[in-house]
Amino acid sequence: MFQNEMMDSAGGDHRRFVVSLLTWTLGSKGLLRAERIRWHRVGEEDQKSTYRVKDDLVVHVNIMEWYYKQQQWKPFASDDVQIEFTSMDPYARVRLVPQGNGTFEAEVPVPDHYGVFKLEMNHFREGYTPISMYETISIRPFWHNEYPRFILRAYPYYLSAVLNLVGVFAFAVVYLYSKEPKAKAVNAAASKTVKAE
Repeated sequence: MFQNEMMDSAGGDHRRFVVSLLTWTLGSKGLLRAERIRWHRVGEEDQKSTYRVKDDLVVHVNIMEWYYKQQQWKPFASDDVQIEFTSMDPYARVRLVPQGNGTFEAEVPVPDHYGVFKLEMNHFREGYTPISMYETISIRPFWHNEYPRFILRAYPYYLSAVLNLVGVFAFAVVYLYSKEPKAKAVNAAASKTVKAE
């Protein structure tokens, strides 16, 4: 593969392939570096460790590419970088949009399940070094005061609870204020049966 006869025989195509392969293998070409994933809720700037179910997050990632000839890192330009929320399986996978200067941004919906999730970026492309990084985020359910006060679909249950209360109250009123039968009539009937025997 590296012999002079092989390098000269293919008319330059073999030489370009070998040079490209060597520069990539030795880290002179296609070397990518990603900085830490940053995120925050839409409309805010502070990054928190816990978010609520069904929030929307804005995710930022900086990706730089190494240029060997200039000996410096320059912004990476691509439109196929993705990020995903995973627990065991991916819940949401979103494409990151380039913003310039190597910054990629996307709005990611938080899964509708609570628990501990990974915000994960795996970038495997031919000719570039792979990028695999993740951050852990806790997702909590709604607090008791964050639910709507009355849910439209629960009106039959509300009605049944009110009717049960009314029924118990009506039963108590009837039971407490109903009169017992007179004791004379009961005693007279009992004495007639005793005399007949």
